[in-house]
Amino acid sequence: MTTENYKCEYCIYNSNRLYNLKRHMMTKHKENNSQHLINNKQNTDIDKPNTDIDKPNTDIDKQNTDIDKQNTDIDNKCYKCNKILSSKQNLNKHLLICKGILNPLECHLCHKLFFDSSSKSRHLKICKGIETELITKENNNTTDLIERNIITNSNNVINNLNSNNVITTNYNINLISYNKEDRKIEFDITHMNKNLIYKLRTIHENDAYDYFCYKLFENKNNQMIIKTNLRHIYSNVHLGFNIWEKILDNNIYHIIIYYIANTMNRFIIENTTIQERDEKKMEDILYYIKMMYSRMTLEKYPRKYEKYYKNNIEGLKLKFSKFE
Repeated sequence: MTTENYKCEYCIYNSNRLYNLKRHMMTKHKENNSQHLINNKQNTDIDKPNTDIDKPNTDIDKQNTDIDKQNTDIDNKCYKCNKILSSKQNLNKHLLICKGILNPLECHLCHKLFFDSSSKSRHLKICKGIETELITKENNNTTDLIERNIITNSNNVINNLNSNNVITTNYNINLISYNKEDRKIEFDITHMNKNLIYKLRTIHENDAYDYFCYKLFENKNNQMIIKTNLRHIYSNVHLGFNIWEKILDNNIYHIIIYYIANTMNRFIIENTTIQERDEKKMEDILYYIKMMYSRMTLEKYPRKYEKYYKNNIEGLKLKFSKFE
C-alpha cells in the first residue's frame, strides 16, 4: 500500500499525514502561512469584480435585444389599425385589406352607424352584410386572392366571370390618389377645354363652382373618393397602388374643397386674358374661389360664403355617393 507524502513549501520537513503538515506550518511557518492566506483572499476579491462587470454587460445585451425587438415591431406596425405583423411581407398584404379602426357603434358587416349599442345589437341579428368580391392581384408572377368591399368605379373596373366563378378586377392605373403625407391632391383636368370658360361666365358664381365640380368628376380618373352611405361619417379615399382607406369626413373634405378651388383658379388663369379676368362677372367667380380655398386661413369670412362652403361639402358627399 502506497502512502501519500506531504512536503513543506518552506523547509525539508515532510510527513505522510496532512494533519502533521498543517501543525508544522502553524508552529514553524506561521508568518509565511498568514501571508499566503492574505494573497489568496486578494485574488478571490479580484475575480469577484470581474464577475460583477460581466453581469452589467449581460444586462446591456438584454436591453439592446429589447430595443431591436421594439424597432422591429414599429417597422411592422400597421398605421391604420396599429396591428403588429410578423414581417414586412405580411404587413404589405395586410395593408391591402385593412379597414382601419372602426367606430364601436358601426356594424362590421355593412358599416352602418347606430346611436347606441342596443340598436346595433338588434341590427346584427338581421344584417346580411354587403356584397364582397374576390380580387385577383398579380405580383411577381404570383396570384393572391384578396377579399374586400366593392368600392371601385364601374368605368375603372372591368369584371369578367371565368369558369371558376372568380371575379377578376383590373384597375385604371391613372386613378388620382390622395398624398396622405403632404395632404395633397392633384386633379386631372386634361379633359377640359376653353369652352368651359364661356359657360362659367353666364351663371352665378356658386353655380359656376358647382358646374366646374360636375365637369371635374366627369373624368373617371378623378373619382378617387367614394362615399358608400350618406349617414357614414367617413369616406373611402384612394391612397395609390389600389389601396383605399376610410378617412373621417372632417379630416378630408376641407382638403378636397381647397384643391378643387385651386384647380379651378388655375384653369381660369391659364385660359383667360388679364382683360377677361377684370370683368365684373369673372372677378366675382375668382373671389368666390378665393373664399373656398381660403376658408381655413381667413380671419373674417363672409356669412353668405360660409353657407355656400357648407353646401359645397354636402354637394360633394352627394356626388361621391353616386360613384359606383
